[in-house]
Amino acid sequence: MTKLIIHCLVVLVFIIGAVFAPLTKVDEAAHTIEGIATEEQPDRESELLDFDSSAPHFEEFFDERRRATNGQSYGPVRYMHQLDAVGKIIQYTIDDAKKQIRIVAKIVDPGVWEKIMASVLTGFSIGGRAVRKWADGDLTRFEATPVEVSVVDVPCLPTATFEIKKSDGTTQIRQFAPPAQEGDQIMKELLQTLADRHDDAATTFGQIAAMHAAKAEDINTSRADVKHHEGLAKAHEAMRKASTSISQACRKASAAASEKSATSNLTKEFFDQYVYANHDETGL
Repeated sequence: MTKLIIHCLVVLVFIIGAVFAPLTKVDEAAHTIEGIATEEQPDRESELLDFDSSAPHFEEFFDERRRATNGQSYGPVRYMHQLDAVGKIIQYTIDDAKKQIRIVAKIVDPGVWEKIMASVLTGFSIGGRAVRKWADGDLTRFEATPVEVSVVDVPCLPTATFEIKKSDGTTQIRQFAPPAQEGDQIMKELLQTLADRHDDAATTFGQIAAMHAAKAEDINTSRADVKHHEGLAKAHEAMRKASTSISQACRKASAAASEKSATSNLTKEFFDQYVYANHDETGL
């Protein structure tokens, strides 16, 4: 459960300021999608991925997943930056000339595939950590380390198109369907999921704390073990409180996403105050 909480925190931190890239090709028969995972282009917050310093991190990310799966995958593909894996990366290209990283992914989740075919899920989004940042004129350039890849419904250019290879061998060029609530909906759903996960974590930590407290009060427990169980009970109670605070912050930020951009300073302030503070306090 602790690992689950760490994962939730990590994903949240990393998608802030993420670059979204539209799909370029969909193969109906093979259930594969192709597109740019990331490139050296300014994002919505005037931040620019530095390709030369970031590319080695991406290559290491793909290679680690290849080794871990005995060559079956270069990493999972997740849905809207949530915990659900809906496919896997089966090919990647690091293009030094174009300063792009392109991927091919196989989607195995029927519901997600239906949304792709309906042009609702429109692109890839990389979750990652900014290793360092520096000014580059009016932009902020950053070196990125990837952690996960998601397929998302993000705004695309009105003129953007993608190619669909039909199961009968014919090819169609389609336009993307405009997302109903754009990026705010992505963040809102993620925040709600994180809140649910932390509610579950708080319940589990509370149960573990109670178990150790009971052990400490058991007359058959040795004096040395009493202190041990008291310490564990205290630690898990602190984690329960932290998880509860994080859940409340997530729900508050989710509500705010409906009124103000989820990528604004408002949401970031919530997590600077609640999530990161609790993370430091409990050492999760």
